[in-house]
Amino acid sequence: MDWYENPIQDIQGKVLTGNVNLSGSSSVRRTANLTLVADGIINDLSNVDNLISINKKVYLQIGYKNLSHLKNEFPRYADLDYIWFPLGTYVIISPSISHSGADVTISVTLRDKMVLLNG
Repeated sequence: MDWYENPIQDIQGKVLTGNVNLSGSSSVRRTANLTLVADGIINDLSNVDNLISINKKVYLQIGYKNLSHLKNEFPRYADLDYIWFPLGTYVIISPSISHSGADVTISVTLRDKMVLLNG
């Protein structure tokens, strides 16, 4: 996302590990850590124009594969391959990228965008 939260590009991949934490007692209520496999990502994290660099915003969603037996039970979602659940807008705090063969592995630490208000 750009600074005004307009989408720039979708980065999709298979999440290897990850968690989203919610805390009502912290000023930063949501944090996340994700490691995913994606294709075609630039590997220079010091370049501020890179999509995966510090202080960039991301909108996080989790997709649930719509299994064929559920399509009859929920006709509203019958034509969808995945059902997406929004998890909010985050700021990238600690990105890293590694390459292995044809795959690119991205690891990011994310904080709720509230971190922009309280530092």
